[in-house]
Amino acid sequence: MKKKGQVTFFVIVGLVALVTVIIGYYAKDYVVQNILKRDLEESIIVPEKVRPIQNFILSCLRETGEKGVKLLGQQGGYINIPRNPYALTQLNLDSNALTIYGDNKAAYWFYEQPNKVQFKQVPTKIEMERQLSSFIENDVVNCLNNFKDFPEYQIKQGNLKANSVINKNEVSFSLDFPIEIKIQDFEFDINKFSQRINAPLLDLYEKAKELFENLDSENILEHKTITMMVVYDEIPLSGTTDDCIPPVWTIDKVREDFKKIISANVQVLKVKGTNYRISEQENNYFIIDPNLEDSNLDVNFLYSENWPLEIDVNPKESGLLKGQSVTSRLGPLRGLAESFVCTSTYHFIWDVKYPVLVILNKEDYTFQFGTQVVINNNEPRKSTTIGKSIEGFDNRICEARKQELTVFTKDIRNNNLDDVTIEYKCISKLCYIGETSFNSLNDAVLTKKYPQCLNGALIGTKKGYHPSKQIISTLEKGVTTLFLEPYKELNVDVLVERAGSGKVNENEQVYIQISEEEKDNFETILYPDQKKLKLITGDYKANVYVISDFPEGLELRERNIETCFDVPKQGVVSAIFGQTEKKCVKTNIPATTVNKIISGYTEFEFSVSESDLSKNKIVFFAPYIGKPTTLSQLNKAFEKKNVQKPRFE
Repeated sequence: MKKKGQVTFFVIVGLVALVTVIIGYYAKDYVVQNILKRDLEESIIVPEKVRPIQNFILSCLRETGEKGVKLLGQQGGYINIPRNPYALTQLNLDSNALTIYGDNKAAYWFYEQPNKVQFKQVPTKIEMERQLSSFIENDVVNCLNNFKDFPEYQIKQGNLKANSVINKNEVSFSLDFPIEIKIQDFEFDINKFSQRINAPLLDLYEKAKELFENLDSENILEHKTITMMVVYDEIPLSGTTDDCIPPVWTIDKVREDFKKIISANVQVLKVKGTNYRISEQENNYFIIDPNLEDSNLDVNFLYSENWPLEIDVNPKESGLLKGQSVTSRLGPLRGLAESFVCTSTYHFIWDVKYPVLVILNKEDYTFQFGTQVVINNNEPRKSTTIGKSIEGFDNRICEARKQELTVFTKDIRNNNLDDVTIEYKCISKLCYIGETSFNSLNDAVLTKKYPQCLNGALIGTKKGYHPSKQIISTLEKGVTTLFLEPYKELNVDVLVERAGSGKVNENEQVYIQISEEEKDNFETILYPDQKKLKLITGDYKANVYVISDFPEGLELRERNIETCFDVPKQGVVSAIFGQTEKKCVKTNIPATTVNKIISGYTEFEFSVSESDLSKNKIVFFAPYIGKPTTLSQLNKAFEKKNVQKPRFE
């Protein structure tokens, strides 16, 4: 009986402890919110003489908080996207973020690096709050500007600390900022400031996570991509033709067509339960169902033709994809056979990778994230993603340093170059090694122990120089040299090839995108907003677009697009023999008005030499076809026009 009483006592104690933990967990946000509420109430009661200072700090806190909340939504829940060794450019799929346009970027919640290692980086609510607080602490100082707008006050400032809480429909900020205010013979101290803004950040973040988990677990975008490859003749996958001469495709043309197909299909995807309408039941093919029930929520998917598309197709031959005649192996009998039958066949194995931007919008607030679509050997990628759970393993990679490597650093003219930061990337972890310095022989060198790694990446960086990268194994002691090439910043001018001065008009912009793929150097500018360009020597590809304002608007009428693909036939016999039937889906693209149009486009290749970089300016030439007034004329704007190659002055 005594033992039974002891057991009962421990059960009660255990239940009390469990209830305490649960209450503590759910009370955390409540306590923080009440602290913020109390701070807000306390901050209101201040004398009239210091009210201007208080209002100024509160306005800076609100302005900074709103900016941070907006940035979190734009960049996939990050204010500072995790550091990655690969440059953030529109042409780069190796980085952990998607460069949308210019400096606008969004973190990939899923991405695959060149070594086929896959990563997920979905931020937590706590991480978002921490980054938001840090952003406010750093940025509010700029807004306050040391109170220079209030010369009549003497203000002594203490250290400031921010705290942020992201709630369902609002975000609250508090600022612990002790200041001593003196004006004439009056003195007053304030140390608490609080603000809150209405923003559905948490709601959109949670719905974005649900949608991402659905896309990721079901490989939805990968399956849609494979359907595109099956349906569209422009993308050769597998099939037969009634031709004696086998069909031939150029990889460059296939890539160009594939981009257009992806763009057209991705943008018509919709999410069930959100704010959209479909005109016909067949369009259900384009509806994704992650169980989001919110009629006020807009969800859109985007792939831009300006973004990268990586494809690797086999078998290929000198940039061509070739089919094969079924009679090609019949030798002397081929002519006789072809008098009865002409058939060619083809089957290609594809690896595909491209980015998709997922955009959620509600109450004029946007939350977006990037993800990558990956096809391996004609199949949706298999999930081998590495998340934050391997962080400890990653750290052990950098800590376990055994083999010594000596690295010399020079510029491309073989001059010794010191203060070069050396890093080494093994698997998924980038390890900081150190910086080179001059030794007694005047060599810029760094000798350190490295993690043991097969085919890791040795990376050298220095401000003003293009990064140098070398694949090297550190299983044995070794010596190597990294050569860094200095950037030359040139002024940019653009001349439009048309009657008149050739200058870019006030209602025009020119988008220039250049890439030096061998050296991994990519640059984009929007002229005349940006008039500087950093270049190194090399062979570049360039795309130039002239973008014109069109205030009167170009009306694009409603269009219906029909997409057909093969599906298994119904019935037992059909299932046994694998018979299929053609299924077609009609998509309605509503009428719209375009206020910015492409009024000229060209692409070309050009080289940059050391002699060119000795100049101060590069002049690009852009074509101009005039303002299109019909859809067919608009389509012609995307046809390549020949222009002069850039000149250096």
